Amino acid sequence: MDFEKLFQHPEYENYVCVNLALVFVCQLLKPYTEQGLQQVHQDIKNKLAGKSKCTGTCGNQPSRWCQPCKSWQKPLQSHSTKRPIDWTKHTTANWEESFENIASVFTTLPGDGTPANYLDLSNACSIWERCKAFEMKKVVINNVRKCRNKYFAHNDTLRVDGNSKAEVFDALRDLLNDKDVGSHIDKILCMDKLQKIMNTPCLQNTISNIKKNFDHQSEKTIESLSKSTAMVSEKCEILKDIQYELKKLNQNQTRVNLEIIDNLHDISKMVKTTNKSLKKHVLAMFVYIAVAFTIAGRYISGNNKPDWNGISSNNMANNIPAGKLKNFVFISFVL
Repeated sequence: MDFEKLFQHPEYENYVCVNLALVFVCQLLKPYTEQGLQQVHQDIKNKLAGKSKCTGTCGNQPSRWCQPCKSWQKPLQSHSTKRPIDWTKHTTANWEESFENIASVFTTLPGDGTPANYLDLSNACSIWERCKAFEMKKVVINNVRKCRNKYFAHNDTLRVDGNSKAEVFDALRDLLNDKDVGSHIDKILCMDKLQKIMNTPCLQNTISNIKKNFDHQSEKTIESLSKSTAMVSEKCEILKDIQYELKKLNQNQTRVNLEIIDNLHDISKMVKTTNKSLKKHVLAMFVYIAVAFTIAGRYISGNNKPDWNGISSNNMANNIPAGKLKNFVFISFVL
């Protein structure tokens, strides 16, 4: 199926309008459907007041039902126009809990004890037809069901011609005009909305407008993405430059660190050498002083210790024998 051509076909537009109308009416009559089921449920609860509740272990075999579930069987049958009900298609445990749980008794689908979907028009038609709480005309229900099945549910072409579309809307108008429904809706307002759905502007124009808006938004999004991409690229280049500079700084710092280490190593060698030399010089100085004082003591004092009393520093040299003074000076010079 070529869906592109189908979406442009006016009969597809009719198909969409029919679907919208069916959904609209089913939602509109949901309160009407719920009120009828509530009446049935409350009536049965009142009749069974004071009796025990289901133990929750009953399945879909009536012969194994507990007494509370069996007590619901007869009243439900009395409220149904269908004879007999196939009880093996229904789960009983939740019947007492809510009116929604008895809805499946009046539909054609098996009931698992969960609420039936009355927004499905097929289920709604079955409930209106089989539950005695509703007094809708059977011909009205049959026409709505036929239109729903023929032009929507079992329509594999997804197309509805103009006459068929008119037939569907006529059936829905008859449904809203039914005497049993009238007291549950604002008939004038509902008919007006139904007519608006029927006269919905061309679907193709709507799709075209959506496409234009989508294209416009896409262009803006692409433009925004392009700008963002450019900004990201620019920031990436800046980051690359920063990384390069950091790499250079790291290299320079490493080189400086190596130079500092080399210099510290040289300084350490110089300090060691200086320390050794200093130690030698200090040792030599002490040796020199010791030897000098020793020799001086020997040459100056000798066997005849000079009398220093009364001798000043100016004439001290005159008290040292000339030969010994020369030898002392020579030894001191050599050291």
